[in-house]
Amino acid sequence: MSISCKEWQAWAVVMAWTAVIYLTVPFAIEIRRFALEHLGGPEAFLWIVMAGVVALFVVLIRIVYRSPRQASSRGVAWLLLIAAILLYNAWQRRDRPVEALHYLEYGLLGLFLFRALRFRIPDVLIYPCVILIGGLLGTIDEIIQWVTPGRLWDWRDIGFNISAVALMQAAVLLGIRPDGIDRRPAARSIQAGCRLALVFIVLAILCLANTPERADRYTTRIPALHSLYRNPSTMSEYGHLYRDPAIGAFKSRLSPEALHKIDSERAGEAARALDEFRNPRLYDACLEAYPAHVEPFIHEARVHLWSMTHHLGILWTNRWDEPMRDDLNPARVRKHATSCYKEYQIMSIYFSNTMQRSHYAPYPSQLNTLKAHADPSPSYRSKVSRYVITALPELAFYMLLMPLAMVAIGIDLWLQLKS
Repeated sequence: MSISCKEWQAWAVVMAWTAVIYLTVPFAIEIRRFALEHLGGPEAFLWIVMAGVVALFVVLIRIVYRSPRQASSRGVAWLLLIAAILLYNAWQRRDRPVEALHYLEYGLLGLFLFRALRFRIPDVLIYPCVILIGGLLGTIDEIIQWVTPGRLWDWRDIGFNISAVALMQAAVLLGIRPDGIDRRPAARSIQAGCRLALVFIVLAILCLANTPERADRYTTRIPALHSLYRNPSTMSEYGHLYRDPAIGAFKSRLSPEALHKIDSERAGEAARALDEFRNPRLYDACLEAYPAHVEPFIHEARVHLWSMTHHLGILWTNRWDEPMRDDLNPARVRKHATSCYKEYQIMSIYFSNTMQRSHYAPYPSQLNTLKAHADPSPSYRSKVSRYVITALPELAFYMLLMPLAMVAIGIDLWLQLKS
């Protein structure tokens, strides 16, 4: 089938905008520095992004008012609701200005993709197809971040960007209500959706299988990828979720049995390694010397201790044997005391032998003060190892995704044979 000039133009816009999105990845640090130095901080940058969201929806509302009057009021109501959701989601990323910018970029990408796909998929399947393409481009975006120094892979960012594309499709479907969209999907549209789903599933499986151990193996064999050996950015890593009724929750790459065994058998060795890197300036050197997938016990213990001493240092800025600072408001004191005391509890209970032999414990007077100000409820969620996947074991993901891939292949083949 030939491609019209308008379709070429629509796809050119998609490709150009995708290039803009990808080009912001290596400049993320510069964007953050610009926000800090010239805009007053990440929140000021976010206000600019949110203003862009408002401007976008003003344009969409004008489009709605050009439609028949009987659809205008309801369409505007939907657009206002979706705009509010987008603004709320962007505000949730106010400490990460680049991610907030990405959110708006993927929202616009959803509109550009809809315009381009409409030439080939003029029915209701255009909406899921746009979301699938947005998911593919968002995953590639994270892969670029994975190979970019200073950037990190995050499955949550993929979902966050896909949600922007999906919300914009809702804005088109419920707000703009474009003409010419057939409610009954054509066979060709179903095949396109199945193929896009298959590509997305295969890419997701490859990313789920890209654990640090496997990445180290192939990066040592391929010279061009040697710079990714022991990449501090982890694509997929699996572990266990611990729920303690007195503390809260934290994640670990080690099972309870393995954690207890290592703490019992290697406590002295681990404590000496932790004390060697006790200076905060050597924190990154410690994590590099003991990567999480090689020495998870020492790596995780050091991160827990860093979190504990970080919050402790905010509450006691000078000498630790002096009284706690009295210039912080009660909410900040409670926040830092809770984080510090809960991390200390995690170390004292789950890394107990190592903690006893190392030299990181706060003074008894500090512990009493921390306990008095900390939140006693088990609502704490440690950020240590927060990127570790605990929802399902690795094999379970494959057992879930492979049948979906087979279904997509089967439907596509059946429609080909039928035609």
